[in-house]
Amino acid sequence: MSKGNGLNFGVWMSGVDNRIKAIEEYLGKFSEYQRQKTHGLGEDTRESDILRRGLQVFERELTDIKARSAEVLREHRDLRTIISNIDGTNRHFEAGIRQVEARVKELAYQTGVMSEVTNGVSIRPERAVPAIRMNRDTGAAEINPIKVHTKTFSLAATPRGKITVPANGSAQVSFVIPPEQNLEGDMEIYFLELASCTSTSCRVRLGHTGLGGVYLMNQPVHMLSVFGNMNAGTQPFQMYETIFLEPGLELTVEFFDFSGAPNEIEVIAHGRKFIGYTISGMDRRDLINVFARNTWPFWLTTDQPIILTAGLEPDGTGVPTPFQMTVPRQYHAELAKSMRFGNIGGVAAPVDYHIMMTEGASGNLILDTVPINTVAGNGNFPFPFPEPYLALRGTELMGNMYNDSGLANLATDFVLHGRALPLSFPGQRNLEPLLDGRNVELPPASNKDLAIMRQISM
Repeated sequence: MSKGNGLNFGVWMSGVDNRIKAIEEYLGKFSEYQRQKTHGLGEDTRESDILRRGLQVFERELTDIKARSAEVLREHRDLRTIISNIDGTNRHFEAGIRQVEARVKELAYQTGVMSEVTNGVSIRPERAVPAIRMNRDTGAAEINPIKVHTKTFSLAATPRGKITVPANGSAQVSFVIPPEQNLEGDMEIYFLELASCTSTSCRVRLGHTGLGGVYLMNQPVHMLSVFGNMNAGTQPFQMYETIFLEPGLELTVEFFDFSGAPNEIEVIAHGRKFIGYTISGMDRRDLINVFARNTWPFWLTTDQPIILTAGLEPDGTGVPTPFQMTVPRQYHAELAKSMRFGNIGGVAAPVDYHIMMTEGASGNLILDTVPINTVAGNGNFPFPFPEPYLALRGTELMGNMYNDSGLANLATDFVLHGRALPLSFPGQRNLEPLLDGRNVELPPASNKDLAIMRQISM
């Protein structure tokens, strides 16, 4: 290792020695000069002062160089000892590096995401594990060994079976992840389904015990914006982000009826479960991307339920119905889908209205008085935004709704869906956005904002 370290120690020390010899030679000649001056023509005071000052300078330099030379020699001996030890273990170190690289490549080939893993990006758990892979050594197709560690899983709510939500009242169920046993572990929820319901005139609020009391929505939202249902021709609601839960954690679901009659409801959660303590030599938690563990699905609805005033058109006549939607200050939100649901006397019905919406802080126009059915779908087919919208903590979206139906007292639920982004991630204090400082004003975060309790281990 000494040959390629960029420092030729022998040449450097030779230069030091030569300098010392030159100084010593000068001092000898100086002494001879002084002797000759004493026995010759006498002392030249001016020349003697100059030489004396030079003598003092050289004496100091000589003392300093000798001391530093001795120190460098000691350090050199120590470094040679260290280099010798490194040389002795270098082969073992390089073998360890090669072994780690081989494990990373093996994991990459097994999961079919070679580029992500080799670039240092962990596997997002919502990415389906391929059942077949290509063996990197033989080139033969084979069953992916990681596939046997992931199982599809449907979980019934607790209490089991149907629950009754009182007329204009509330009730609650929970999805409890079973404790780790038989090597069963974390669960990832993809879909929440209505197995049975008397009426869809309910709003729901989801809570996650791993979030320390933070809800997955700003206010209770229409149940069809969360659940697919069992009716013919429908499909599960596709959440923008899956819900990742470790054993012992639970997802709570609160129902709020507004139908005016008792409502019998049964719900199911569908997803997959990770099986086994280790997967091909790696702890299964090592496979989970930090973003998947620390972000969650999020619904944003109006701060207050909306009842549309009758007979107003978006031509400036009459008084429109205002609304406001506020992102909680505990997190940012990335919104990607929009939905709307209407109701007349407790019976689901389409609601015809135009909508205008602006961003409160900047005044930027987002919806320019457009028909609601052109910008909002339903729970089965939500309207996807052309570009997901980043709403920073505390963002207020506000606007007006213009009733086109000619009917009075129309209840409408307008819901945006995406995912919540926490203010901090493990290993860093803040998740700070890149702002240009022109149109975006970010409210200061309090200590409470940054201290969102996370009960899932990293």
